[in-house]
Amino acid sequence: MQKIYLLTLSLPLLLCLGGCAQLTKMQIESTCSKNAAYAAGINDAKANKDMRSDYAQICPDHQDEYDNSYKAGYKFGLQQHSKTIDININHSSQTAQCMKDNFGDEYCGLKKGDNCVKNAYGDIKCGLHCSINDFNEITCAKERYSKKP
Repeated sequence: MQKIYLLTLSLPLLLCLGGCAQLTKMQIESTCSKNAAYAAGINDAKANKDMRSDYAQICPDHQDEYDNSYKAGYKFGLQQHSKTIDININHSSQTAQCMKDNFGDEYCGLKKGDNCVKNAYGDIKCGLHCSINDFNEITCAKERYSKKP
């Protein structure tokens, strides 16, 4: 009777430990790679979160590598924030977003409310309701922009 009682008490504990180990393994697999670290850095920067100095603390090895990838992604994500400038077109002042590409060329939206986005490949589009999807593709409800020399 005592053996059955111990088995009954230890079974939930064993299941919990097995599940916790599996959860930790999944977290390590989804965190401990250069690509995952880089993407997490981009996402944190775009969400205006503070940069994490200990991103790879749960990784069993290569922590410096993953932390560096995270920091590179964070820096890239910060560069994706477009700046707002005041331009004057046909004697009317309006606010438009502008963004520089990897070659230093500047692209601006043409109308008030236009936004510019840049994906991980360096492609830029400006226009009405532009966004980047999970596949790094840029879509706009209406694409319209000017390129400044």
